[in-house]
Amino acid sequence: ANALQALRLATRFAPDHPEAPKAMEAISDLSRRISSLAYQKAAFYDRIRKNPEAAKLAYRQFLSMYPAAEEAPLVQARLAERP
Repeated sequence: ANALQALRLATRFAPDHPEAPKAMEAISDLSRRISSLAYQKAAFYDRIRKNPEAAKLAYRQFLSMYPAAEEAPLVQARLAERP
C-alpha cells in the first residue's frame, strides 16, 4: 500500500516525467494485486473456513474498496446467495 501511495504521488506531482508511463503501469498492476488479495481473503472465509459472517463482511469491504474490480460481479452474486 505504501508503494502504491508513493507511485500515485509521484505521478501526480510529475506527470510529464519520462518514467511516468512505467509508474502508471505499476500502479495498475499493484492495484489489481491488492484487490485480488482482498478477494482471496473473502473467498477463504467463505469457502475454506466456512464462516459466513466473516465472508459477508470481507465481501462487503471488498466491494466498498474495489467496486470496479474484475471480481466484483462474482462477489455481488455470492452476497446475493447469502442474505
